[in-house]
Amino acid sequence: MVSFGLLVNLFQSQPWTLIVFVGLIAWGVWAILKKRKENQSNFESGLLTQANILENWAEHGLTDDAPFALAKGEKFVYSLNGIQLAEYTSTGSSYSGTNLGVSVPVFGRVRANVGGSQGQLTKNPAALNVIDTGQVSFTNQRVIFTGAQQTRVWDFSKILNQTLGANGSTLTIAAANKAATSTLIQPNTTLLGPGVIYGIAFDAHKEGGSVAPETARLYAKQLREGVAAQRAAKK
Repeated sequence: MVSFGLLVNLFQSQPWTLIVFVGLIAWGVWAILKKRKENQSNFESGLLTQANILENWAEHGLTDDAPFALAKGEKFVYSLNGIQLAEYTSTGSSYSGTNLGVSVPVFGRVRANVGGSQGQLTKNPAALNVIDTGQVSFTNQRVIFTGAQQTRVWDFSKILNQTLGANGSTLTIAAANKAATSTLIQPNTTLLGPGVIYGIAFDAHKEGGSVAPETARLYAKQLREGVAAQRAAKK
């Protein structure tokens, strides 16, 4: 309230400051809207680039050329770099309890506790944390993550559940032979996410290699239609 009163007094004594104040507010609003528009434009351009990549991939489909050794009958789909691996990890423990000892005088006003204390150490709930960043590769048989510190391999035959995030930017996998559920994250939403490639690879595994290009083209079409709908809504 005091600050508002000071502003009113300032505007009354020096009217030009009101013009400057209003101008600063207007500039701030303009800068925010401009940045928001740029971010939206970059996001839409990224989605269209993803559509181009998927359509180009569909022209060639699965291949025997992979950055690692393929098993018999295994075909390479695609690799993504800069993907984060997140898993639920412990955040430590908390101690709670009270001192049940007896306080006795030692000398003067100094006292000491005799006896022990009773309490318990409780493990904190696990939280989803990014534990590594690296490359994730997809074939018609498995998903492979290779990072600086961690390596994970998920065979399609062992996967029990999978959850894809918006635009395929995340992929959560639970497998029968894995104790932990893992999440693969594309931190840059303008780039292809692991969920998109997983869908193509899964169809290649389940339906056959000839179906995978159709899936890629379908995803590309959906991306283009989504961008077109957003642009139409702004008109």
